[in-house]
Amino acid sequence: MTSLRPSGALVAAMVGALLALVVVPTIMSVAHGDGDICFAASACPLSALNPCVRHPSFAMVGRCAVVIR
Repeated sequence: MTSLRPSGALVAAMVGALLALVVVPTIMSVAHGDGDICFAASACPLSALNPCVRHPSFAMVGRCAVVIR
């Protein structure tokens, strides 16, 4: 009978891909700018004028383009 557990190399590759494709772009996007953290453009005040900006654009999380308090 064979085991269905993934090998250590496969797990390491999956964790590395998760870091490279999700965590790092999200950290870069949140570190850029001064606005509130946003997941969608509608989360920013006056969202038509103040979009949720993500750098790089494929990041999961961004910041509002302008700080509105």
